[in-house]
Amino acid sequence: MISFDDKTANIFGKSLNIKLLGQIQIPVPPPDVQAQIVAECQAIDAEVEQAEKEVSDCYQIAKEKVQACFAQGQVTALGTLVHINRESTDPTQFPEKSFIYVDIGNVEKGTGVIDYSQVITGKDAPSRARRIAPKGSVIISTVRPNLRGFAFIDRDTADCVFSTGFAVLESKDESVLKNKSLFYAFMFSDDLMAQMIDAMGKAAYPSINQTDIENLRIRVPDVQAQEKLSANPLSCQHGSPSSDPADP
Repeated sequence: MISFDDKTANIFGKSLNIKLLGQIQIPVPPPDVQAQIVAECQAIDAEVEQAEKEVSDCYQIAKEKVQACFAQGQVTALGTLVHINRESTDPTQFPEKSFIYVDIGNVEKGTGVIDYSQVITGKDAPSRARRIAPKGSVIISTVRPNLRGFAFIDRDTADCVFSTGFAVLESKDESVLKNKSLFYAFMFSDDLMAQMIDAMGKAAYPSINQTDIENLRIRVPDVQAQEKLSANPLSCQHGSPSSDPADP
């Protein structure tokens, strides 16, 4: 008889046949232990299913609130409301200095969670490591924006540089358009997403550019409605979590 470990190094990249499968040994615990394992796995599956349902419910509540909020107000071109990519830096000018680098892959799609763990030195910085995203700004992945690689920057992070694959948006006047509500609009508005999908084309790497963002049309609700939305758009009414998974 052949153990799986004996053959692991030899079978990857090759096809498994019935004869080889018949020769592989696997540990077989007693029936009562197997039953216990099955019961524990089923319990975990049930917990995961419930958690996924609660997240889905909260997402739908947030989406409905955002859609209702941004159905109000005058339609305005986004470029008249926000600054885009106001600040930049060149880490290669500081070759021995360490930087936190946030690339597109460091922003979780659809949640706004940012992974700040990637550290580079200036001499190793890629050419796309140029954007500065200050606290309170909104970052929008311009590559495949339909995947919702968006985030709200809720903290100051020293020596942090973002990829040029992001557009960094900052409201020109938060008494008109609040940055936090703008983030939620990008994350949950079907209308904004449809405009971005229409603009990004069908290339191998569909993307949008600064002009596309400036030309996006958005309704601007009154600031009181925006403040209410930004306070807690995912407040659930029926036992679901009140925390905000879309808010880093």
